Amino acid sequence: SFFKIINATLSMTLDPYSADPYTNRRINVYEWNNSQQLFRMTSTALNISTGFNGQTIRSWFQNGKANPTEKQKNQNLGFELLQSCNINYNLRLNRQYVEGKDSLVFAANEIAINGAINLSKGWNIIVSRIGYDFEKKRITYPDFTFSRNLHCWEMGLSWQPEPKTWNFFLRVRPGSLGFINVPFRK
Repeated sequence: SFFKIINATLSMTLDPYSADPYTNRRINVYEWNNSQQLFRMTSTALNISTGFNGQTIRSWFQNGKANPTEKQKNQNLGFELLQSCNINYNLRLNRQYVEGKDSLVFAANEIAINGAINLSKGWNIIVSRIGYDFEKKRITYPDFTFSRNLHCWEMGLSWQPEPKTWNFFLRVRPGSLGFINVPFRK
C-alpha cells in the first residue's frame, strides 16, 4: 500500500522446465540444463488499484479543521450522497509470451464507480461497476441490486444487464440473529 489509497500487487509464474524457443511450448528438459537458471519466468502481472469515497473527498476539502465553517457545512450536504460511493481505478499489466515473443500486455485499465442509494427507510439500490474500460474502449455495464430490509431478514433482486442474468434472494441480515451460527452463503 502507498499513501493509504494505492494498492499494488506483483505476481510471477516461474517454471522449472525449459521451453522450445520457436513455439514457447514446455519441453521435458530442466531450465538449469539450458541456461544455468533455476526457473524460467512465464508471466508477470502488476496490478495497481486505488479507490476513495465521500469521506476521503470531504477530508481533502476540510483541510483538517475540527470545526467546519458555514461554507464547509453547506458543502457537506453535497457529500452526503457520496458517503456510500467509491471510485476505483484498476491498472493491470501482464508480461507474457505471445506468439513466441516476450510481450507486455495491458490486461485491465478501467475506472469504476460503486455506490448505494437509500430510497427510504428499508429500501435501497446498490449500483456496482459502472465505469469505462480504457483497454476495450467501452462503458462497463453496472450491476444493480434492489433490496428491502425486513428487520431480521433481507430480500432483494440482483440484476446484471450485460451477461443478462438476475437472481432473487431472501437472507438473514448480518448480526440480526447472532444466536444462530449459520455458515455464510451455504
